[in-house]
Amino acid sequence: MLIYLLRHGKPKRTDIWIGRLDVPLSEEGIEEVKGVMKKFQNKRISKIYSSPLSRAKETAEIIAKEIGVKISISKEFTAMDHGEGNGKTTEEIMKMNKRSGESLEDVRKRTIKKFKEILKENQDVLIV
Repeated sequence: MLIYLLRHGKPKRTDIWIGRLDVPLSEEGIEEVKGVMKKFQNKRISKIYSSPLSRAKETAEIIAKEIGVKISISKEFTAMDHGEGNGKTTEEIMKMNKRSGESLEDVRKRTIKKFKEILKENQDVLIV
């Protein structure tokens, strides 16, 4: 059993902390995914897990179409919620008095729980 981890391609916005904002892939991001997709063509991947955000789903869809597997949308793999920092620049976030959103521990807990479920399947998978 192997679990492959792949970050989504470059999104249309890179000037802000995207977090939970639903920002699609840029043209460059689509080309990045098409380039890396070749690495998965001869793997025995049985399923692709993806965040529900469009940049991850688009990445998963490009690869799934090429290798002929289904996608399972998993909210546990959604990007970190930066709270009021979502959609703001680094400079704007640094000026905020109080930060909201998820902690790294929150992210760890939700992703580890899903990883444990996937391990029970005992199949090669790709997580985007």
